[in-house]
Amino acid sequence: MNDYGLSEKLFLDVWEKYGCPTELSDPKTILEIFQELIDKSHRNIVLDHYSRINFDTIIRTEYDEQIGLFKFYWKDYDNLRKKYLNREITEHECQTWAIFDFCTYAYMAINIDKIKFVKSKDHLFILIRSGVISRKDMKRKIIEDNETLEIEECTKDLYSQYTFWLGDPKDMVKVDCIANTLPYYVCVVQPKENIPSVGVSKKLLLLQTLLEINDRLEKVRVSLDKDITDRDELWSKGNIIRNIMEYALKHFCVIMNIPIEIEQKYEYIDLGSLRKKINNTFDIEIGTDIVIRANELSHDSGKKYTQSDIQSFLSDVMNLIQQLQLHIMKNLK
Repeated sequence: MNDYGLSEKLFLDVWEKYGCPTELSDPKTILEIFQELIDKSHRNIVLDHYSRINFDTIIRTEYDEQIGLFKFYWKDYDNLRKKYLNREITEHECQTWAIFDFCTYAYMAINIDKIKFVKSKDHLFILIRSGVISRKDMKRKIIEDNETLEIEECTKDLYSQYTFWLGDPKDMVKVDCIANTLPYYVCVVQPKENIPSVGVSKKLLLLQTLLEINDRLEKVRVSLDKDITDRDELWSKGNIIRNIMEYALKHFCVIMNIPIEIEQKYEYIDLGSLRKKINNTFDIEIGTDIVIRANELSHDSGKKYTQSDIQSFLSDVMNLIQQLQLHIMKNLK
């Protein structure tokens, strides 16, 4: 490919400039990288979403430090809006604007937890892991006192879509915002050269979330190989296992389309509810014992747990998560 702006080399050059990191979590560095890629590619970078929504042009990205959110813009029709209000818009321009439902701005809002770099031959994928953005957060941080036109929750596809007026509706500043509401890998940014299908991006994102769950469990397993005599340290390992288990159960429900109202109450869904939902929907038997142990290890239960008990709990959780992931992989399309 002759056009450097569309090439795999551009992504590799920018990556090498920052020392070829495996992952990054500093928002200012993440912003610098995306801004450089957008600028040097002349806006021609590709953003694939887990939902298979695909954008082959990103016109700009912003980071609001105060609210902790990134915005990736792919449409800005403010010039057409102004022409319309001034009665200067042409018929062709009006038809173009109508295709996008007369939105002024279209962007993706995302609370980036971190980005991960995955290199396949000379093709670099930048995977974006989102943090939770609740509906309450969206109203407080993005929509504020503006009039909401529509909210569409697409849980299985890992996003919600918000349409609202920005300011006085008479000014016709209409915003279409895709919000990444759940804490998983949700987007892939990549060059246009040798780009694979959107389906590859979806599989890559899903597999990375599953691998991260397994990596977190493996870190706990390794840490439990050494003798731990401090009770608080030992219980902290049990609590970490419990947190990973809860995360994996929620992720399974989302991916397998089990309704749990996760957008409204992500942090309030308890293990007992997740257990019942999964047991009633799939051929997976999650016993009450594992939930009881998990809850005891996350509270001041007064129970006594030995290192062997924690290792046994970890083994049971790893076996359960393996079952969940096998079901996910069987349904992967």
